[in-house]
This record gives sequence, C-alpha cells and structure tokens, in this order.
Amino acid sequence: MRSMPCTEYHQTKGRGVKRALTLVAVLLLPWLLGGCESAAPLVATPPPKVSPELQTNYQYALSLMKSGQDRQAQAALERIARQEPRLAGPHVNLGILHMRAGRWEKAEAALQKAIELNPANAAAWNHLGIVLRHAGKFEEALAAYQKALSIRDDYAIAHLNIGILYDIYFQKLDEALEHYRRYQSLTGESDTQVAKWIVDLERRAAKPENG
Repeated sequence: MRSMPCTEYHQTKGRGVKRALTLVAVLLLPWLLGGCESAAPLVATPPPKVSPELQTNYQYALSLMKSGQDRQAQAALERIARQEPRLAGPHVNLGILHMRAGRWEKAEAALQKAIELNPANAAAWNHLGIVLRHAGKFEEALAAYQKALSIRDDYAIAHLNIGILYDIYFQKLDEALEHYRRYQSLTGESDTQVAKWIVDLERRAAKPENG
C-alpha cells in the first residue's frame, strides 16, 4: 500500500476486530532537508541552504533506506546531521530507522530533535504519534497526530493513524470514521482494508446501545 510499511495488528476485546496500524516511513525529498513539509504559517525558521554535495549525500542515505540497508543509512544520516545540525529531515529519518529496529526511546529522541529544529514538520509529528502510541501514551499520541494534521490537513497517513487511535484506543466511532473517510478520499479510495473498516464502523455505529 505504501513504501516501507511496518504493520502491527491489534485484537480488540469483545468483537475480535483486527486493525492494522500502518507505520509508513515517509522519506523526505532532498529539497525538504529542513523538514518543512507545509506552507502553513507555523514555521520557526526557514531551512538552511545546503550544498550540492550534501544534497547528493542525502539522496544516497535515502536510497540506502529504501533498499533496507538501515545500518549504512543510519551512519550516513548521522554524518549529515553533524555536518549541518540545523536540518530537521535527517533526524526524522533517523527516528524512522530507530522505529524499524525497535529502538523506541532513540526514535522519540530523534523525532523530538526534528521538531525542535522545525516545529512545522508534519512527518516528525506523525511519527512521534506512532512512538507515543507504542508507549501507551494515547492522549499524547492523539495530540501529536492532531499537530501533524494542523500543519498539513492532506497528510493521508496521519488521518489513518489518528483514525485507528480513535477506533481502537478511544472507542470514538464517529471520529474514527471521519478520519478513515478522509484517508480514503486522499488516496483515491484504493485501500480495500480501510474500506472494510469503514463498513464495520458504520454498522456498529448504527446499532442501538442495548444491542
């Protein structure tokens, strides 16, 4: 469905419905080295200009990530972060690499650093939400997803992630449906699994309280 998915399945009590929490590693393009993914007004500072050599090195790091060479990608991104410490993008991708390896505390630290450098980085907020959800910090995860969507309302995967959070962890069916539908509209309704979730939630939402 998306490049580099990491999927977790959750069994909810009483109804046996599975939801797949798709953790999508959004690879920032070279011109987004600063991590500024939105034209929204929340931009602390503009991303610094970078040299063509650094752009090339960043492209190479992304290619390593895409091909699953995570250790080499991590080393490359860490070098870039040392060379240009003002850039948020390398820290987002380092966070993604730590997530993929199950290093959740390091992932959170990297994503928090990215947000410190650029509070308008929607990808950093979305992935921070994933980390917080994994830690059982559901209210904080919700706030992180909401922040991502306040920066970029057309961020499809953030709509999916917040929809799952509302569905599974908060049992707020109306809110979950809203975000699942928004995700489908943004992705051309191509996700058949989410389409099934929508049908399931619509059926459950229509049931009387007494069953």
